Amino acid sequence: MRKLIIASVAYLSCWAVILHLLNKFGISGDYVASGTTAVVGYLAYLVFELGQISQLRSAAKILVLDIRNAEDAHGAVRGGASFAAWSKVVIPENNWPKLKQNFVSVLNSDEFKIFDQFFHTWSELASAKKRWEEFQFSGIAAKAQYVQQKLIDLESLDSAELEKRRRSIIDRVNGEKFLFEPDLASHQLSHFLTTLTPLTGTTGFEKLRKVAGIR
Repeated sequence: MRKLIIASVAYLSCWAVILHLLNKFGISGDYVASGTTAVVGYLAYLVFELGQISQLRSAAKILVLDIRNAEDAHGAVRGGASFAAWSKVVIPENNWPKLKQNFVSVLNSDEFKIFDQFFHTWSELASAKKRWEEFQFSGIAAKAQYVQQKLIDLESLDSAELEKRRRSIIDRVNGEKFLFEPDLASHQLSHFLTTLTPLTGTTGFEKLRKVAGIR
């Protein structure tokens, strides 16, 4: 952007000098009008280019932040796999597919492939985590439904026996930690956790970071 601004200032300064000289020496107004048109046209072009640069920088910032958030979450999960770490493994919106066309002139084909693979793997990891959670919650819901039905079935007992059986059912179910989890869900999580390769430090990420103006 700095080079564009310097070149623009030089261009406009030259035209300002030329127009001044044309007026000073009484050159035909047609030349003055043509020069003025050229200046106005260039200003319109300059505004367009600055808008494109701003759009490119904004897109790069979004992607850099997305990448860093994903890598932070990935590192946290691999470092301890706590509930807090897993809560960060989420992708509310994958911005790469809709923004990558902005970087056709910035990234080469190999770098594009690496970015495609990273965001694909991250999306699959987030989806696998969601499916795994759904299996867990369905198991918890099934246990809750089972307990509820068992307690309802005790209504015919007298008060003393009812309380005894009620406590027995609740304690037994609370003590049972097993929840059925299909192997596929955990295998998918493990696969995508190990195949996600960080982008930080790659040539493509460095290009993106420079465009974004982020250190």
